[in-house]
Amino acid sequence: MKTVIETPTFTYQAGKIWTEENKDEFINFISSDPTAGDLITNSGGARKVRWKSKKGAGKSGGVRVITITETEDAVTLIAIYRKSQVTTIKGHEIKEMNK
Repeated sequence: MKTVIETPTFTYQAGKIWTEENKDEFINFISSDPTAGDLITNSGGARKVRWKSKKGAGKSGGVRVITITETEDAVTLIAIYRKSQVTTIKGHEIKEMNK
């Protein structure tokens, strides 16, 4: 299992979207499978993971979590957003967020 690091942006956004239980569930998942999600073009290796927003909700109506694995030991959570609020985040935008 990898260490999970949260950026301040992710922590702030997650606090508005998830309960601690939802967040802990995702962290347990991503620490076990850090290559989950789709690679985002021109992002420097970031991935977009589809995840349910709350218990009983499906992935399609859920949230997207942007992650990146920059070291062998850790995965970083960059951002989280509701699919209904943001359609797509471009690779160059993710690079800016991860600076």
